[in-house]
Amino acid sequence: MNNEEIRDYIGEIVDARCEEVSDKRVVFKFDEVQWAFVPRGECPEDIKKGDVLALYVDGIAKNGMWACSIDKVQIEQLYRQITDAKRDNTDIQVEAIGIEENGLVCDVMGLAGFMPLREIEDSPHIVIDSYVGQTIKARVLKFSQTDGTIIVSHRAAMADQLRESREKLLSQLKPEQVYEGTVKQIVDFGAFVDIGAGVEGLVHRSNLSWGNRDPAEVVSIGSKLKVVVLSVEEGRISLGHKQLIDDPWAAAVQKLTVDSIVDGKVTTFANFGAYVRIGDQIEGLVHNSELSWDNGVRSAKQILKLGDEIKVKIIGIDEARRRISLSIKQVSGNPWEAVSQKYPVGSVQKLKIASIADFGLFVDLGDGLRGLIHKNDLQWNSNNIDLNAAYHVGDEIECKVLGIDIEKCRASLGVKQLSSDPWADFIAQKPLGKQFEATIRKTAKIGAFASIGEVSGLIHISELSEVRVPSVESVVHVGQTVNVTVIGIDEDRRRINLSLIAEPFEPDAPDEIPAQEDAAKPTIADILPDELKPKA
Repeated sequence: MNNEEIRDYIGEIVDARCEEVSDKRVVFKFDEVQWAFVPRGECPEDIKKGDVLALYVDGIAKNGMWACSIDKVQIEQLYRQITDAKRDNTDIQVEAIGIEENGLVCDVMGLAGFMPLREIEDSPHIVIDSYVGQTIKARVLKFSQTDGTIIVSHRAAMADQLRESREKLLSQLKPEQVYEGTVKQIVDFGAFVDIGAGVEGLVHRSNLSWGNRDPAEVVSIGSKLKVVVLSVEEGRISLGHKQLIDDPWAAAVQKLTVDSIVDGKVTTFANFGAYVRIGDQIEGLVHNSELSWDNGVRSAKQILKLGDEIKVKIIGIDEARRRISLSIKQVSGNPWEAVSQKYPVGSVQKLKIASIADFGLFVDLGDGLRGLIHKNDLQWNSNNIDLNAAYHVGDEIECKVLGIDIEKCRASLGVKQLSSDPWADFIAQKPLGKQFEATIRKTAKIGAFASIGEVSGLIHISELSEVRVPSVESVVHVGQTVNVTVIGIDEDRRRINLSLIAEPFEPDAPDEIPAQEDAAKPTIADILPDELKPKA
């Protein structure tokens, strides 16, 4: 052939007539003067002279004939259809055959293509599983014959139609309209539902079910849900589902009775207690005060977990406010009644220290119950006790039961009550005017504090000596034993006034305090410097 007369047919598909059939090749003729050949293996077994077939022109062979292929015709036709669809921006049909991390694998006219997640829908909430196995409309975004890449988009194919439908739906949207929607996403606070044309609204969990149940227990992604439009404000669409179904409260509450014990499931925690579902969409509150007879339990999370199945007692039903009050502790009765029998008031017990607080010791009464030994009830004469240094959790302590309040679930105990009150014993001796041996425990500017046994008193500086002294320490020192006379008693304040210089005396009346007590009281003059003291 003369190359100058050769038209470039490479890459074209031509209709050619079979002219000769041999074992290795079949010779064709097209455009009247163009000769071509195809390997025998690509041709039909029954091919014969005169048959017309479509051939793909690969190039020119050394013998000057066109080298063609029948196998490449179909793939070339597919390439051309896809190229035309991309160029003309026309829709094609593809089948979603699988899911990858970022989108769908699609069958595009027999070739493998990919639809990115963002090209599936014009929605942030995509139920990708629902597309698998479906034939969907798409547009070609990218096509490369070199590496076979095909990127398609369903969103682009539906954009115009969806935009028109969306605008129409939004223009007509108003409260009280009812739609059959599709659940697109489930969150803690509700579910997003597509009511058509990609228009989504939120069904808040409070409007999803009458029992304010977990949204994941009520609906699933991709499920159909009948909803009513509640409001449309600034592009936010609020939907409701429970408004379209019967309120189970009215029927269920008729089956519930106060004091009955029912099965429940812990659904929600609050600062003030735990909510427990006791029926289909019916919840009640176990207040913190109804969790346990143990006063140490102050939060539901201390003894419960979400999802726990428990027994509760119905202690109140408020139909007007749609509230049910529940109790866990009352299921088994008040254990404090047994405590009052086991630990009678006035009895002496040996109990283990369960915990230590700033204000006293908690002791174990059994069954998780605790009683309090207030720090004021540990010793008769001192409340300044370092409890953590003096006592340890687990130690056994002997104490006396002072009182048990069954209704308030409290028990008070004491240690100092195991012995008599030193003050009372001292007063019983009618000590006024009598002389006792005392030990100096502390000195101060106003005098010295001394103890007579377990009773403490003050020796005023004026009662240390018959003459004025420069300081308390010039007369007495800590630890010194001295003889003192009781010159005054304040029974209300449990205080006594002592003297080193007063002689024992007989009081005028048993219940009267003599005038000497006034002399023992400190005055402003006692603490003034000598140069400022008034002259006698």
